[in-house]
Amino acid sequence: GSGIDAYAITTDAAGNVYGGGVNYEDSAAQFGPLSLPNTATPGTAGSLGLVQAIWVKYSSTGTPLWADGTQHGDAWLYNIATDAGGNLIVFGSFDSPTLTIGTTTLTNAYGTSGDNQYFLAKYSPTGTLLWAIHDGNSTNTYHYFLNSVCILSTGGVTTDAAGNIYITSSFHKP
Repeated sequence: GSGIDAYAITTDAAGNVYGGGVNYEDSAAQFGPLSLPNTATPGTAGSLGLVQAIWVKYSSTGTPLWADGTQHGDAWLYNIATDAGGNLIVFGSFDSPTLTIGTTTLTNAYGTSGDNQYFLAKYSPTGTLLWAIHDGNSTNTYHYFLNSVCILSTGGVTTDAAGNIYITSSFHKP
């Protein structure tokens, strides 16, 4: 669609390809026969309005296998990675009061101030959400993640052979 921006790509050991980005239109993101509706709610993304982080898995022959994304919040995707087990790790941030990933709802400690908290989510090779977390801050008196949602594609995520997850990005003291 015209309102889709792609930011990240990775592969797994089986040759499957994963892509990720954002959908900032009211319409659904289409991945071949897969349709992912944009259920984002306004945050503080300015003129962009409803921003949904999205990701998709393709087989090694290019067939879309599954797609998912954030729901009921305003979120940006920064990067994706796979681990040795073929699980997908998704890294991004949100500036809305809450964000839903699968059946998990994350609460932004900064409320509606427009400050971002990061999120991490882990999906099985079949597209089942295994877990989703945010940075763990429960009050806005701690350091927060990024200062502006206008900073796009900032951050990296990777895994090691033991399954540990590493992230990097801009961190800012209020």
